[in-house]
Amino acid sequence: MGDTTGAPENYFGKNDPAELERIAGRLATQRLYELESSAPLASFTRDDLCHVHGYLMQDIYPLGRAAPHRRGRCDGHGDVPGAVR
Repeated sequence: MGDTTGAPENYFGKNDPAELERIAGRLATQRLYELESSAPLASFTRDDLCHVHGYLMQDIYPLGRAAPHRRGRCDGHGDVPGAVR
């Protein structure tokens, strides 16, 4: 899972955390705009938050269904509008 002293594993092969943060910020902002333009969440559970997180980070980190979230049982992208499956 990437270099423990640098940036986490990512689709861009970046090892510099600051550089990856700039890239991630731009991409996640675009995804956040998509979420804000869609219907509001019907509920606000842990699973819902995991799905939103997966949606926001899908272009940056390999958090897909085959790679469960490290700290819990989040399975990547959920039924968030436009989510890549």
